[in-house]
Amino acid sequence: MKNKNVKINDFRNKYFSLSVETEFKFNSLNYKADGLIFLTTVLIIPLAISIIATLFFNLKQTNSWFNYVNIISIAVGLIFLVVRNPTGLFKNGYTWYYFLALGPNIIGIFVSLFASFIKVEDSNTFLSFLSIFIQLITEIIILLLVFLYDRRILKRIKESFKFKKISILIISVVGLVLLILISTLFFSTFIEGFLLKANESNNQGNLVGILNNSNVSTIIKVFYSILLFFLVILVAPLCEEIAMRDSVFLNCSNQWLGFFTSSLLFGFIHYGSTGDYEHFLSYTSSGFILSAIFFFTKGNLTYTWMVHLGNNIVSFILLFVGVFS
Repeated sequence: MKNKNVKINDFRNKYFSLSVETEFKFNSLNYKADGLIFLTTVLIIPLAISIIATLFFNLKQTNSWFNYVNIISIAVGLIFLVVRNPTGLFKNGYTWYYFLALGPNIIGIFVSLFASFIKVEDSNTFLSFLSIFIQLITEIIILLLVFLYDRRILKRIKESFKFKKISILIISVVGLVLLILISTLFFSTFIEGFLLKANESNNQGNLVGILNNSNVSTIIKVFYSILLFFLVILVAPLCEEIAMRDSVFLNCSNQWLGFFTSSLLFGFIHYGSTGDYEHFLSYTSSGFILSAIFFFTKGNLTYTWMVHLGNNIVSFILLFVGVFS
């Protein structure tokens, strides 16, 4: 077993190592304190509240209440981070997950105040546009902050594309195949769709609601599709990998704690606020695959970004084939 581990580490060092300046640090904080605080405030408390609300209340009706508790819990985690590690919050990448989790809610407050003065006939269509727009703006702001302050990520990506092209190509293809076979075909289509007879996830339904609505004009659908393309293809894969892999592993500061937290958290953000637990397997398995790739490639989000991007491209194409066929 020891010799096998040595061979695996030698393989990883040979094909995935970068310069010392850009290598990912899995233990930059104290995982017994900072890591467990992070795990508790961003996952355990929100997950517990979500399960209780789903079992004993109608989570969809108490969604606002859940969101407030979720925001408070995550904000408490951010306060602990700032108090315990006040320096290098942007430069070292600790805050990116918090920005992704809290940003849409904060920006949404200001946008909603402005939108309240606008009178529209179809409020559901308007809210769908607003939701996608807020998420897109949030993630663009995060990427701008990353490129301004967290230079190590940008250097890591540039160095990877310069020296690790073949490794990126192989991992991207293998990772995409695993996502399609395991998450999409096995868990989503066979287990959730065929065996459990689960309906379309709320996350997916919210994205395609406008496109499936026959009462919405073609021009609105075109504008919405463009907005969706910018979010799903150009922005979200990189931003979500920075937040869900890079930042989560940094905050956990332990390889295995980061692996399980990142995997479960990635699934939870897709179903936790709606109680879509029948889709737990497909979303969580995607998280495990992406986290495993991040772990195996020595903390290089370039690989998970490419896999995530490829998966989103396939999903985007299938989405439009399904809508317009």
